[in-house]
Amino acid sequence: MGKNLRGSGARSGGIPPTPRAPSRPRLSKTSERAVRNASTLQSRGSIGAGEIAILLNPNSGYMAIAEALVKSQRRHLSRGHVLCDSLNATAEAWDPATYTLDLRLSFEKLLLDAGMKPWIAQVLAATSLKTMLAAVGDRTAQLRLTLRSLIVLACPDLELCPAIDDISKAFLAPLVADELRAGAAALRSRS
Repeated sequence: MGKNLRGSGARSGGIPPTPRAPSRPRLSKTSERAVRNASTLQSRGSIGAGEIAILLNPNSGYMAIAEALVKSQRRHLSRGHVLCDSLNATAEAWDPATYTLDLRLSFEKLLLDAGMKPWIAQVLAATSLKTMLAAVGDRTAQLRLTLRSLIVLACPDLELCPAIDDISKAFLAPLVADELRAGAAALRSRS
């Protein structure tokens, strides 16, 4: 007539249970990729710890956009550096050096089509463009940096990325950390 020990909490043997270390939350694949890519840039001397902290901060907004882009890329069965190429091409297109002449010529043509004398249209197009670029110049710089930051966070392998040189140059610019903080603040204010 043995005693039933089931459910009584009695243990056989004297080995106490091993305490478990608190588990760390598992990083998403995009987060793992972002950490690896940031490390690649840091080893090239292109980015500092402050910039990395801003990009990888879950509250900055950058990671949420990168996660959405990677998820969308998977849905469209896009592989390789298609996303990187697209983001970098967009950043390049937003560079005032890329579109300045086109805008000036378009504005000049608009003025000529409206009947303005050519010499007046040339002067007005040139001065209007300078005024417009002065007004939007800083914002386009921030947009270009944001697009290239998203490449850092979403690229499958930054060491092999065709945009690596453009990204490195973008992060070597002065006051990059300030630009990233301003971008993060703008992203937070819109969410």
